Amino acid sequence: MLIKTRIKSSIRSQTITNKMKISLGVLTVLIALTVSKRLPSNFKICDHFAPNLNECLYDAVLSALHQMKNGLREIDAPPLDPVIIPNATIEKGEFTINFNDIHVYNVTDAVIHKINATATTERFYATMFAGVEEILGVMNYNLKGKLLLFTIDGGGKAIIRFKNITFDMVLDGEVVEKNGAPHYSLTSFSVKLDPKLITFDMQDIFRERKDLTEAFNIALNQNWDVFFGETQAEFEEILSQFFMQYANNVFKYVPVQTQ
Repeated sequence: MLIKTRIKSSIRSQTITNKMKISLGVLTVLIALTVSKRLPSNFKICDHFAPNLNECLYDAVLSALHQMKNGLREIDAPPLDPVIIPNATIEKGEFTINFNDIHVYNVTDAVIHKINATATTERFYATMFAGVEEILGVMNYNLKGKLLLFTIDGGGKAIIRFKNITFDMVLDGEVVEKNGAPHYSLTSFSVKLDPKLITFDMQDIFRERKDLTEAFNIALNQNWDVFFGETQAEFEEILSQFFMQYANNVFKYVPVQTQ
């Protein structure tokens, strides 16, 4: 008989409370600005105050995703395929998951469906809706605690696939000035995820017990939506922090134009 159960949710809202702790490893994606560094000449930059700003940003984001796939050496920006996050920890009431050496693939395959932006000499605000057929996450993990009626203290390699996933993003920033050059700096970057399916392969979660490992993965995949609902806010926060820092490393090389 296939194992089915429910996870008792401890999330009352998307707000992180003192019952939920997110601990991210140091994201080494930001490099100090130096005079010699600049975006490549073929990097598309939009006139912030042009009437066709949204259309320009649509083209610019698609172009940037293509260029950023292998990184931009000119500004020391690392590749976006895969996105590499050194480590992250999700702590819940009954279990803790430590992830490390996280590789996230296919981000640059995203299709941009809509962008709506407002840019002034003081503020940048944009909403963006995108989607991709599959996001693949490959990482090492350790899980300790109680999940799906299993008492666990184990880990190994994890392969997580987000199928037909959409991203609803909101970017908000202000103008800052450094070395006499004003540029936008994001103060928030929120990401809301909506996958149609998630599959998990949590390898070696019960060391030397393939039967229990298989039973756990069956239960987790049958209850993927319940588990994701329990941990959605944490996954979104991990991505939000990464992409805000990555975007700011680009923005600091784009001076704000004056009207």
